Amino acid sequence: MLQLIDYYASLIRACLLVLLMATLAHASEPVVEIYNAEKTRIADIYKDGMKQCEAKAGEVKVRCQKSAAQQRREALKAASRERDVGLTCLACGKVSKVEVTSRDATGSTTGAVIGGVVGAVVGRQVAHDSSSANKNVATAVGAVGGALIGNKVGASGKQQKVWLVSYQLYNGEASQKTYSDEPAFKAGDKIKVDGERLLAR
Repeated sequence: MLQLIDYYASLIRACLLVLLMATLAHASEPVVEIYNAEKTRIADIYKDGMKQCEAKAGEVKVRCQKSAAQQRREALKAASRERDVGLTCLACGKVSKVEVTSRDATGSTTGAVIGGVVGAVVGRQVAHDSSSANKNVATAVGAVGGALIGNKVGASGKQQKVWLVSYQLYNGEASQKTYSDEPAFKAGDKIKVDGERLLAR
């Protein structure tokens, strides 16, 4: 009986181990893909650099080739470090790009308040011959409609500058955050998502 229990316990442990390894392998797939893409990018930069070196001569050419090789080694080391970070921190990643654009500004509180008051008065005047209940309904509808119109008018023609920060995490997720003030991020910066915040690493 004890042997049978040990057998089933070993079988369960083996199954759990396989499941855990499969889960970790699946989670690491985006990290590996990003790492391979970065290695390809580094190789392309190195090839372009070596082509430029070929146009030079003598010691200048040799120094150029050594510099290109050194830059490639450093870039590959940095990529390897980021890969290792990604395997343990799936909420980490890099900024893809930072764009500046504009959007309609939100309406002012003053416009909404004035619009609500005017709308309420107009609504009550329209229903002046109706029952008290109908007057109240008309007043409420007029107030809401006036507030919405006042808010829209308050924002009309106003544009607000915003910054869009696009980023990709090592778990494969790509997303974007909007800032009303210029953020400190730039393309290539290392980041970590902490709740609703984007943090520099």
